[in-house]
Amino acid sequence: MTIKSENINSEVLTPAQASGHIKVNNGSTDGLKKSRNTGELWGYPAPKFLKAKRKVLYRKSDLDTFLAQLPQYHSNAEAMEG
Repeated sequence: MTIKSENINSEVLTPAQASGHIKVNNGSTDGLKKSRNTGELWGYPAPKFLKAKRKVLYRKSDLDTFLAQLPQYHSNAEAMEG
């Protein structure tokens, strides 16, 4: 099976791009650096990442999976109950 590199590149983000994707910051810096060390982000398991020597990358699908694990609420009152 052959994987086209353009498909891989379109799904892989740098740490700064990943930070922007999940709104950790404005996407100009690596807002996920601490979570790679602690294994947590916002009190939840941190998004998975790829590492090749010193290069760190994130799959967009892994970031979306991270966001999907966060609880959703209809109101602030409901969020305060949880």
